[in-house]
Amino acid sequence: MSRTKTKTIVNVTFQGDEWDYDEQVTLADHRFRLVRVGSSGDPDAAEASVRSWSRDADAIAISGVREAQAAGHTAGQIEDLQRIKTLSSPIPIRDDSLVADIFQEWAIRRVEAEM
Repeated sequence: MSRTKTKTIVNVTFQGDEWDYDEQVTLADHRFRLVRVGSSGDPDAAEASVRSWSRDADAIAISGVREAQAAGHTAGQIEDLQRIKTLSSPIPIRDDSLVADIFQEWAIRRVEAEM
């Protein structure tokens, strides 16, 4: 087992809290604590979670605005995600747009390969 410090990665999502988790995992001999915190579309709750976790986390992801809107949580908007992402923090705060772009590209390539 690696003796490196466990890295804490937090996903603050605009989706609901019914899928929240707090798990310890090991990947390539590195230990990670993966935490998901749902805000049910409430931008103030998402911002409070980011501020709270920014003291202990090594990285924070903000996600789920579009999915929360589709589920009927209408309070959170893309602008809220962008505002929260710019909070002053000593750790990286990122949104899910890069991952979404990569998945979309992979999906397009797969469809093209199957045609």
